[in-house]
Amino acid sequence: MTGIRLYRDGERVQALETESTGSCGIFTPEIVDMDFDGWPDIAIAQFLPAGPNIPMDAWLYDPATGRFARAPASLLQVTTPNFDAARRLVWHTWRDGCCRHGVDIFRWRDGELEHVDGDESYMMPVRVDGELRGCYVAPDYADGRIVWQGALRDVAGRPTLDPDVAAHCTPTTPEGMLDPSRIRIDVWQEAAPGSAPIRIRSETARTVQGVVGDTTRTCTELPVFDEGTIGWLPLAGDGCASHDDP
Repeated sequence: MTGIRLYRDGERVQALETESTGSCGIFTPEIVDMDFDGWPDIAIAQFLPAGPNIPMDAWLYDPATGRFARAPASLLQVTTPNFDAARRLVWHTWRDGCCRHGVDIFRWRDGELEHVDGDESYMMPVRVDGELRGCYVAPDYADGRIVWQGALRDVAGRPTLDPDVAAHCTPTTPEGMLDPSRIRIDVWQEAAPGSAPIRIRSETARTVQGVVGDTTRTCTELPVFDEGTIGWLPLAGDGCASHDDP
């Protein structure tokens, strides 16, 4: 498709140029209020990539002129956008390869889409019956905020892992996990009904100094959840001793 023609009373009033290549339903123009001004806007997918991040072309209706104008780049660069009219937020989920997922949230400000929040998936090391496992934790969107299914919850002052989540974590080794920069353990505390949970603790990989004989070594340690405590697991080398940190 190279264009969308708009008619009023049988006469063409505007033509919107685009490049949309595909044959399924997403390549049909969609009518949606994208800027929450009460007027319908137009969006259409441009092409279907290998991943789920589908680029869109879009036009916003201007009631002052009665015509559609191409949406700003700040919206067009958001792939597969979703529109939360109740909260006046735009959000999307994205994927980069097999093992990296994320969520971004935007809000309109002075005619441009402003990024207000975002996060991406991480690997959470845990021990289940003494076996090291990696739990892949990915974000999602709900009720105007980023939510985490599978993260640790604070129960009576102790980090707690849902047994159903632990059952789906994959046996691994420290070296078999993701890039250490994407290793993380978050602990969330439930808030009052209607309020967002509170992240009360967050641990990431750290670098420590260890001594082997007469040699000082720099080692990377990964946080690991084990039976209600968070300890530290050496990634490589004998210069770092693991320990618990309740």
